[in-house]
Amino acid sequence: MAELPKHIDSLEPGQLRKELDEAKSRIAELEAQLEKPSLKDLLDFLPFPVHAHGKNNAIVFWNKECERLLGYDSDTILNARDADDLLYARSQDLRDRNEQRKRDGGESQVRIVSMTAKDGSRKTIAWSPAPGECPVKDWSSWEIGVDMTERFLAEQALAESEEKFRTLFSSLGDGVVIHDLHGPIHNANQAALALFGCSLDALTARSILDLHPPDVHGQIKDLCSSLSQNTPVRFETQFVRKDGSEFTGEVASILVMLEGKQLVQTIIRDVTHRRRAEQSLNESMLHFRSLFESTGTAMCTFADDGMILSCNSKFEELAQCSRSEIEGRMHWSDFVAPQDLARLKEYHVKRLSPGPDKPPKEYEFLFLDQKGGEHHAHVNIEVIPGTRERILSVVDVTDLKMAVASADQSRQLLEKTVDSLQEAVILVDAQTFMIQDANPAANDIFGLSLQEMQQSSSDILHSSSTDASEFRETMRQALDESGCFQLNHYTMRRAGGDTFPTHVTISPLMNDSGKPFALVMVIRDITQAQQHEQALRESNERYRTLSDAAFAGVVIHDKGVLLEANDRYYEMFGYSHEELLGQQILPLTLTPESMKTAEKNILAGSLEPYEIMGKSKDGAVFPLEIRARVMEYQGKTVRVSVITDTSERVQAEQALRQSADRLRRVVDLMPILIHAHDVEGNYIFWNKECERVLGYTVQEVIRNPLIRKRLYPDTQLREEVINRFHDQAKDFEDLTVPVHTKDGRIRYIAWTSRSYAASIPGWAAWETGVDVTEKRMAEEALAQLNRELEDRVAERTRDLGVKAMELEAANQQLQEMDELKTSMLSTVTHDLRTPLTSVLGFVKLIDRDFDKFFAPLAEDLGIVERARRITSNLRIVEAEGERLTRLVNDFLDLTRIEAGKAEFLDMNIDPAPLIRQAAESLRASLLEKPGVSFQLNAPESLPTLRIDPDRLLQVLTNLLGNAAKYTEQGHVTLDAAHEHGVLRIHVRDTGQGIHPKDLERIFEKFYRVSSDTLPGNGPGGTGMGLAICRHIVDRYGGRIWAESREFRGSTFTVELPLPTGAG
Repeated sequence: MAELPKHIDSLEPGQLRKELDEAKSRIAELEAQLEKPSLKDLLDFLPFPVHAHGKNNAIVFWNKECERLLGYDSDTILNARDADDLLYARSQDLRDRNEQRKRDGGESQVRIVSMTAKDGSRKTIAWSPAPGECPVKDWSSWEIGVDMTERFLAEQALAESEEKFRTLFSSLGDGVVIHDLHGPIHNANQAALALFGCSLDALTARSILDLHPPDVHGQIKDLCSSLSQNTPVRFETQFVRKDGSEFTGEVASILVMLEGKQLVQTIIRDVTHRRRAEQSLNESMLHFRSLFESTGTAMCTFADDGMILSCNSKFEELAQCSRSEIEGRMHWSDFVAPQDLARLKEYHVKRLSPGPDKPPKEYEFLFLDQKGGEHHAHVNIEVIPGTRERILSVVDVTDLKMAVASADQSRQLLEKTVDSLQEAVILVDAQTFMIQDANPAANDIFGLSLQEMQQSSSDILHSSSTDASEFRETMRQALDESGCFQLNHYTMRRAGGDTFPTHVTISPLMNDSGKPFALVMVIRDITQAQQHEQALRESNERYRTLSDAAFAGVVIHDKGVLLEANDRYYEMFGYSHEELLGQQILPLTLTPESMKTAEKNILAGSLEPYEIMGKSKDGAVFPLEIRARVMEYQGKTVRVSVITDTSERVQAEQALRQSADRLRRVVDLMPILIHAHDVEGNYIFWNKECERVLGYTVQEVIRNPLIRKRLYPDTQLREEVINRFHDQAKDFEDLTVPVHTKDGRIRYIAWTSRSYAASIPGWAAWETGVDVTEKRMAEEALAQLNRELEDRVAERTRDLGVKAMELEAANQQLQEMDELKTSMLSTVTHDLRTPLTSVLGFVKLIDRDFDKFFAPLAEDLGIVERARRITSNLRIVEAEGERLTRLVNDFLDLTRIEAGKAEFLDMNIDPAPLIRQAAESLRASLLEKPGVSFQLNAPESLPTLRIDPDRLLQVLTNLLGNAAKYTEQGHVTLDAAHEHGVLRIHVRDTGQGIHPKDLERIFEKFYRVSSDTLPGNGPGGTGMGLAICRHIVDRYGGRIWAESREFRGSTFTVELPLPTGAG
């Protein structure tokens, strides 16, 4: 290390800095001597990720490209207890990596794995073992990788695009019809069905020619024969709806390959009304604004600097301020919540920047309106072609998020509803007719536990084998026709053997491919209902009959002619007593098909309940359940019908089926092992993850008493596991045991039991498991690595301890030198003030006397030009003396502030007069620059601010002086305002701006911007003015920062907190 000078007072500042630099350089050389170049150093320069594994499979080398790509430096990876926890944060990624290694079998294979970077992003990398022997002794293998992330994302995007196509097909506003070249229609979306006014079955039974008038059939055939897969054919033609009306459609047809067949995709848009709109669109640009306004979403356009150029009324409504306040006055950032502002600014900068790192076009953020309201906003942003302007579409999704939360509550309510139904709800397998699940009401009605039901088929519910066989045929018919079947007064059997009448509804459940996979039976015990009907038949009291059925419509009629009815009946169909009394009610209250069914039951004298469709006075159609009996009324036999509106029950049954289907699929597809068993220890549930990890299918496991011996061959371990699984006293977590898979491998599974904390009907116990095999292996490898690392760290620590002592001594010397330098600068600058004051005083006296006494003599002696030159030189000396005085004052000021010795005379002031005073000073200095204008935007009065007024004036003068100094043409603007308890001051100029490398350091003391960025390459400042400004603003708990783009001007912002209650 360079020896420190003994006489610090004899050093010049430049020499002192040189000595400091030499000391730092020597310290860097000492650190560099700790490492020697090697093959590993050469691998650091490769543009590919390279890493090596040691004998214990731990990572022992990690090159610079690995650090850049995944964000972890070499020390982090080599010293990590388990590098796999960092690089394979998702357990699925780690399993994929290990599966590939096992498949490779040690051969030279390229494997593609997904890894987790330090910032949480996913990287897809193709690793290839390096050829030949390992070049380093302690390496067992090393691999070279290629970043495949972008390709993987592109493939993922393709899959998402296909899913979006399916969604677009069903939700597209235009009609889409798929048909073959000969005409028959294969499929159509909802918009097409609405366009032609028919159902999908009706439409697919027709040909594409049936949708056109006969006079254009020849044209359609010719166009079909000329189609290609590359270019769509666009034309306009006439179409015919189901009701016979015609409309003009805009058509785009193209050949597509769907499921291996060449078909025609035809997109149809009704343009009848659009033709009228096109004429008015061309007449005035005002219509464009109308379209902009009628989008239904808040939209605006803004420039590259963020200034909003235009917006529609929806944006005004969302922003809670007028268009005149927004356009040309506000930036998009004015509406962004602070927690989202940094992210959106990064998106804004990167959107037009070159490179692959592009921000998303769609994202969400918290939108702040000008009245303080918060909105969850979903935005879509596009760059207007040929410009740097953007167009922004904002959708307020606050209500949508609330709706999602409400939907989740509805799902939970549906689950509780199923369990609380009085009807039995039973789920039956579509193939085996085995009972899979049932609600508590089913257990109560049939007297069977859920476990007993799940061990049996639906035959257990019937009184005889003949009934069971007939019931199976009914279920098969429901599966074949994908329809809902109902059985009225159907006899079923309880566990004790007694039979009872029921009302049964059988409905199939469909999977995603439209095929039934299960049947839902809703069974209502109507024993009590039949008893009530018997009591009604025995009773001759008409009013008691009406009272017993008051919850439903009750009508007494003679072959359809209304004799009497209760109020509920009239309310149900919307008629008054006078409109129906004595009238034939069947055509007025039933649909045509249902009227035939009712007439048939009346003529046959049937007393069995049946379901039909009713029709109210206003035309609304709804489902009804009819129960009838015969009674004597006024000397003749009539029928009494009890009519129940079953709309809510039908909807609840449908929702129940859908919810049960979704819940079962979610549990089956969860990425953890889940199994359940009954009281006898037999497995009764085995999800997909169990199949994948352990290899045994559901059919091999369910109710197989031998499966536990295969999973746990060790008798002692098997008994321990069974005892823990069946211990009802308490749950357990992380019971890690070895489990044998079907192919003979051993997987370590961490089991967790929550069986008895949440009772599930039919399940004696259930467990969830996580495959921790790789984690266990990694922990063993990590333990070995830790032992080796501890030895290396101990040796390295000893070496670093010696170096640390040397560095500490050098650092102490440097601190002493810095204190001496500060003291010296303070003394020197203070001592310079006295002679400078004298020099300036005498220069001013000489200048005055020379102008008064000697300048007139110069005219007589003919030396006027020389006199002028002397006067000019005196003015230069005076100006430079004043400049040197300011420099000395700045030195002293900065030294006092840093030492905490500066005086601050704080008082409560109105800052507006000081702001105007600083502005007037700038206007005077700008008289020498006619090309620069100045504008002040500040109110007459501002809230009270507690501050030293001289210090505030010092900050404003410094910032305005810099703006004027570095602006040759354009304008300087001073803005002052207060909001949210803060006084905010902006000083803007249109000068040369500040280079990005200088912008980060301009508030450091003695830092001067690069001379090549200054106007005319003139001299820069002293590097103290902005440092003093920063210290003053920090003193009052404020902030100061600069924003600038080179050659585009700069903006300096000062924020000072106002006292509580001010503003």
